Amino acid sequence: LVLRAQGAAFGDAGAAAFAAGIRECGALRELEFDAEGTAVRDGCGAALVEAAARCPELRRLQISVAGTDIGNDFCSAMANGFRDNARLEAFAFDATNTKVGDEGGQAMARLIESAFELRSFAANLSCSKVGSETAIALAGALEGHNHVESFTLRASRTALADDGVAALFAAAASGRRRGVAP
Repeated sequence: LVLRAQGAAFGDAGAAAFAAGIRECGALRELEFDAEGTAVRDGCGAALVEAAARCPELRRLQISVAGTDIGNDFCSAMANGFRDNARLEAFAFDATNTKVGDEGGQAMARLIESAFELRSFAANLSCSKVGSETAIALAGALEGHNHVESFTLRASRTALADDGVAALFAAAASGRRRGVAP
């Protein structure tokens, strides 16, 4: 199921309607939600994620909320919604130029820790409010996860510093020792 509403006059009401439709798709395996540059905010975005989390067959989730007012609450809803989701294999999240900060980054780390079959994780947090705390939390989640084969973090123009980068490299080295590609 794909919804691309980039720059459209799409907001909370549209996201709520889309969320209601997702709840009816019990066999949904892939979901792409692209609301870049729309008026979607934390509360309704969270409702959409929670609806997707109720799809027991969902394997791939791609969300773009770049240039919106989405923040930490949305990320927390993702982590809570997909807690102990044994089937989620691929997760991609574009939150470029949003209000997502380290609290949201730590929530994404919880998502990695609890998605038992996660193989691919990609997040673009450029121009957001994240820093080294996010990178350190993500690195910790990676070190404890046995299945992640692909990990991408884009964090241009953020407060990411040397300590966060060092933590990510240490996690990648740890993954290589377990046979996981960085």
